[in-house]
Amino acid sequence: MKRAVVTLFVLCLLGFATTGWAMGKGGSVLAIQIGQGTADVVDTDLSGGAWQPVPQPEINLQAEFWHAFSDDYAFNVSGGAGYFNEKREPTSANKSTNPTITVTVTSYRFRVGGDRFGQIGDRLTVFLGPGIEFWSGKGKEEYSGAGATPTETGPNTNRFGLGGRMGGFLKLSEQMSLVGHIGHTWGYASVSKDGGKTTWWPSSFEGAGGIAYNFGSSK
Repeated sequence: MKRAVVTLFVLCLLGFATTGWAMGKGGSVLAIQIGQGTADVVDTDLSGGAWQPVPQPEINLQAEFWHAFSDDYAFNVSGGAGYFNEKREPTSANKSTNPTITVTVTSYRFRVGGDRFGQIGDRLTVFLGPGIEFWSGKGKEEYSGAGATPTETGPNTNRFGLGGRMGGFLKLSEQMSLVGHIGHTWGYASVSKDGGKTTWWPSSFEGAGGIAYNFGSSK
């Protein structure tokens, strides 16, 4: 449901834009976006003596930069930070014996890729392309109230991924544009600490939308 809402929000923004915008050779674009993805962290407790993956949805804030080598192809690099928070409060009947648990996940990511551009009519510039990504994050559980235990912090998960995405730009002015994309990533995640190691192959959808500033485009 959250993914559908984000996608619908981005598409609605695109629908309210005015005229088209094309990136030209030598042009550059910088975007600031809010997005969503999956945090592939592990449980802070050693379940069964090994680290157990417990993926969580996360929101993120990211900056993205394109530089066009031709009228229809651009190098792309992006980076950002992600966050997830969950608070579990026991029912009235259980407050005297059970603590309140707050789960927090923090992460950061970097992505490098290339996008092919195309113009649809005079309103929309679309792009699509592959990329490689590095993601790292960890979870923390804090306890308060009855039966509280010390704060538990899980080890860092490192994830390398290969993915593809598609999106578009729509012009607000000569320099400003709305931008949004949706994509999918396949990756390899690993956790290693205290002699123990857990590895797995996660895959997940991601998306983002925001505002972009165009400078140096020849169009």
